[in-house]
Amino acid sequence: MGVAAGKGLIEQLHDIRSVGRNEQVHKRIHRSGMAAADRQPLTPRIVHLKDAAQWYQRSASSGFAMSQFSLGALYERGAGVDKDIARAKVWYGRAAEQGNVKAMHNLAVLIVGQGGATPDYATAVKWFSEAAAHGLPDSQYNLAMLYQNGLGVPKDAMEAYKWLTLAARSGDAESKSRRDALK
Repeated sequence: MGVAAGKGLIEQLHDIRSVGRNEQVHKRIHRSGMAAADRQPLTPRIVHLKDAAQWYQRSASSGFAMSQFSLGALYERGAGVDKDIARAKVWYGRAAEQGNVKAMHNLAVLIVGQGGATPDYATAVKWFSEAAAHGLPDSQYNLAMLYQNGLGVPKDAMEAYKWLTLAARSGDAESKSRRDALK
């Protein structure tokens, strides 16, 4: 079921429940959040970030992964919303489950203990592995460090070397340096 022709964005927002996951509607809503976040400051930036959070919330609640990721980032930083690491994890998790690579990475970073939580290295390995397999150099590097130190996985210098090599191929200088030190 599509959105009726000629309807404005606000009217389309009211149709989200009936439309379900209409990709075009959610992309427009997500872009509205991005526009609100990027507005030139005639008013304090926090007002714009609050607007962005509201737009992202509308779309994220309907299952749009890009908005879920963006909302997670706002909660992680406390930008436009109260800082809430638990909520950030929830939104990153929902986006990660749908294949958002950056959400996978950010979720794993929070899981290894950012925000005062006890590290869950085994779960972090799962998400860093997913993002690393999609070619994200930061996840490749972090996964290598977990293998090198035996955190959440058995210590494995060869596996660490492999992930550092892949990250180094993307131009990551720290990965190249650490890989060369493992030789």
